[in-house]
Amino acid sequence: MIRRIVERQFDLAAPRFGQIAIWIIITCAAAITFQPFEYAQGERNPELVTVISWLPVSILENQMLFNVVRGLFALSAVMWLFRKWTPWTCWATVLTFTFAVSLRFENSTSVSQMYNLTNMLLAVHALWHHLCDDRIKEAAEKRAFSKTLLYPRWVFGLSLFSIAWFHTLAGISKLRESGSEWGDGVSLQLWTNLLGEKGSLGSDLLMLDTEYSAMFQTALLGLECAALVCLLHWSLRYVVGIGLTVSYVAMCMAFPGLEFYFNAVPVALFLLPFDRWFGLGFSSEIPEVGGRGGDAAETDSANV
Repeated sequence: MIRRIVERQFDLAAPRFGQIAIWIIITCAAAITFQPFEYAQGERNPELVTVISWLPVSILENQMLFNVVRGLFALSAVMWLFRKWTPWTCWATVLTFTFAVSLRFENSTSVSQMYNLTNMLLAVHALWHHLCDDRIKEAAEKRAFSKTLLYPRWVFGLSLFSIAWFHTLAGISKLRESGSEWGDGVSLQLWTNLLGEKGSLGSDLLMLDTEYSAMFQTALLGLECAALVCLLHWSLRYVVGIGLTVSYVAMCMAFPGLEFYFNAVPVALFLLPFDRWFGLGFSSEIPEVGGRGGDAAETDSANV
């Protein structure tokens, strides 16, 4: 059974869903990279914050460098979207995005987890283009990119795992730091009062009663801790996807300034049945470039 599961990860599908995913993920990354940003004033935190914290302060606080990195990100991202100089431009996009976000964190008073998921999904899809680069280029040269089976199941599965693992770690960290009392509803009401959008439907519902906010917090904590079950079956994936998407929509309504939408978009894309709606189906037979995969090819949906 394990061998069959491993073998299935190399089944292939037409790249339509994967290409749409890349466009969406890069759009999110661009929105993050080019957000307005003001450098924080005062003493720097001596702790390591990002993967570039070891660099000299003169580099970390260089505003021109920040603009150069953002420009390089834009250039490499556009070239990746048009499949130019891949896979180099794929990894350049990942690295420049990581560098730009790290520079932002190094010069901010706080960090945000809303950018990590975009970074992971960028890396997953860069790996796809890296490992399948020859076939992708060959199909593009023959003008058969959209018809050729080029999208491996493992890309979809690894994206699902990244999303599920990210949320599971979030739930575990809440339990580790605060225990079961994290979902008491009081902390959420305090945050809503401090950072929430006054008069919005989401904020009003959370502030209406502590029991309501406690129910929302507890349900979210349960969804996050159990997120990995979405890998077991498509029906569980939809349940987790609906729950997390609804939670993110509610948080976006209550806290529009906290950028929860950067997580909501990939969660909805991969955990809701967009794979079915876009006709994503995998074949166990590796076809010739530009071919249809043969009449005997075993096909099924992307649902795990």
